[in-house]
Amino acid sequence: MTFTGGVAIGKHIAARAVYKRQVLELGGNDPLIVMDDADLDEAAALAASGSYRNSGQRCTAVKRILVHERVADPFIEKLLAATARVKYGDPLDPATDMAR
Repeated sequence: MTFTGGVAIGKHIAARAVYKRQVLELGGNDPLIVMDDADLDEAAALAASGSYRNSGQRCTAVKRILVHERVADPFIEKLLAATARVKYGDPLDPATDMAR
């Protein structure tokens, strides 16, 4: 039995699974930190893929983005552009980045 999600539901599943093998990924608080000397194109690409890959359902998914105030505005523009490029749709279509 495997599960990815929140702690409350993880405890609920664990209590009812009794003697079955379990792997419960109950999330994290993983930040992406963007300093003022960062390559903003790379940071935006990593932020988008790190947030949306597997619909965010993995332990290393980016949960928070902390950006130095000097580069916040250009970073946001680049992140919005990177997010707009994410293709969503049919999970069986190889061109799909994120399933609907």
